[in-house]
Amino acid sequence: MKRICLVFCFFFALSAAVFAQTPPTPKPLVVPKVSSEVQAHFFKALSQLQTAQQNVEQAQKALQDKQAAWQAAVQAVNAACGDDFTAQLDKDGDPECLAKPAPPSSPVAPKK
Repeated sequence: MKRICLVFCFFFALSAAVFAQTPPTPKPLVVPKVSSEVQAHFFKALSQLQTAQQNVEQAQKALQDKQAAWQAAVQAVNAACGDDFTAQLDKDGDPECLAKPAPPSSPVAPKK
C-alpha cells in the first residue's frame, strides 16, 4: 500500500512540475492608428447617411401632406355628388357622379 501511495505521489509531483511551468509573458498590445484616409472615408459616409436620413424625413412629411390633400379632394368629390349619387371614375379617369344602385330586396317566401 505504501508503494502505491509513493508511486502515486511521485507521478503527481512529476506532473505538477511539468504542467506548473510559467506561461510566456505576453507581448504588450500595440494600439493601431486609424489612417487619415480611413477617417475621411468614415466621416464622408456618415455625412451622406445623415443627409439621406434628413431627405427621408422630408419625403415622409411631403407624403403625409399629399395624402391629406388627396383625402380632402375625395371628400370634395363625394360632397359634390351628394347623398343620392356615388362618385366613380370614368374610362378617362375623371370623377363623375352616378346614381346609387337600388338596395337589393330580399325575396319573401310565401307562407304555406
